[in-house]
Amino acid sequence: MKKSQSNTCVSRILEIFAKEKSVYAVMDKIPGMQEKDVWKAVAEAAVFFKGHADDTSKEPIFTLCVDGSAIPNPGDAGIGIVIKNPEGKVLKKISRYIGYATNNYAEYTALVEGLLEIKKHADSINVYSDSELMIKQMKGLYRVKDAKLLEKYIEVKNIEKSFKQIHYKHVLRDYNSEADELANSAARNK
Repeated sequence: MKKSQSNTCVSRILEIFAKEKSVYAVMDKIPGMQEKDVWKAVAEAAVFFKGHADDTSKEPIFTLCVDGSAIPNPGDAGIGIVIKNPEGKVLKKISRYIGYATNNYAEYTALVEGLLEIKKHADSINVYSDSELMIKQMKGLYRVKDAKLLEKYIEVKNIEKSFKQIHYKHVLRDYNSEADELANSAARNK
């Protein structure tokens, strides 16, 4: 492959990856593309741009902590949402029963409702969840196979477009205890 073709390919990979936020979307849109090639292009771009960010344009980052609970799984389900300003002050807590659902569906429901609520306050956010599956799916590291979860995933991807920046972070349940307690309370006290 010639250098100009390679640069064009890398540009196309990064364009799709930035828009879709999914390795698999790149693989679907570029015939013959392999996962390792996508990650290589992303890594090369990261090295190139490292240190080139404008520190004066840093946005205040708000925090969204979400959790879903189903007792048993599937069973009575609830969601827990905690929104914090950049200083860590809690702006809003939500605890709501959502009916009969799986734990994973409750996790996604909490994420959708949390994003809709926090976009009233911020356009740059960090999202924390103890659902490793959901976080890895949102980062494009895992595929979403379940049809109901895929609907929620697509809904989240559409909501994401209204934010300047959004970062997903997996945390242990102990670090997401407020949202966890809200979700469990909602599931138990329908």
